[in-house]
Amino acid sequence: MRFPRFSAIFPDFSEEQHSRGGLYCFSRERFSAEEKRELEWREADERFEKRMQEQYEKTNAIIGRLGNRIGDFVEGLVRPGLMRLFNERGHPAWANRAVPSSPGAGEETMEVDLVGINGDEVVVVEVKSKLTVDDVRDHLYRMENFKRFFLRNANNRLIGAVAGLVISEESDKFAYRRDCL
Repeated sequence: MRFPRFSAIFPDFSEEQHSRGGLYCFSRERFSAEEKRELEWREADERFEKRMQEQYEKTNAIIGRLGNRIGDFVEGLVRPGLMRLFNERGHPAWANRAVPSSPGAGEETMEVDLVGINGDEVVVVEVKSKLTVDDVRDHLYRMENFKRFFLRNANNRLIGAVAGLVISEESDKFAYRRDCL
C-alpha cells in the first residue's frame, strides 16, 4: 500500500517545510497566533473590567450624593413639625441637624439625623423618606450606643423618635411598642 504524499494531506505545507521539521514550526506558529489572540482578548477583557469598575464607582458616588440631598430635603420638611410635636407632647425642645459624633471606642463614629435638646432631655430623631421596621431597629441600636458617642449628653434623659414621609402601619406600630415617639 502506498501512502499519499505529505503535500496532498497538508496542502498549505510544502515538502521543504516538512523536511526542515516544518510541521513543528507550523504548529508552533499556529499556537503562537492563538496565544496572541487569547492574550489580546484577556487584555481587552481586563480593560473592559477596569472601565466598568470605574463607571460603577462614579455611579455609586452620584447616587450617594443624590441620596444625601434627598435625606437633607426630608429632614428639612420634618424639622418644623417636630418642634410643634415635641411641645405638644410636653418635651419643649429646639431641633438642629446633628453633626457626626467624636470617635468612640475603636474610632467608630455615629451620626443621627436630628437632635432636640431641652435642659435634661435629649430627643434623638431618625428621619427617612420611607420608614421601615428595619430603620426603627437600626435607630434603637443607635440609641443604645448614643451616650457613648455623645458624651456631652451622657447625663441627659434620652428619648428616641422616628419620622418619615411615608410610614407603614407595621413600622408605626413597631416604633410605638418600643417607646419611640
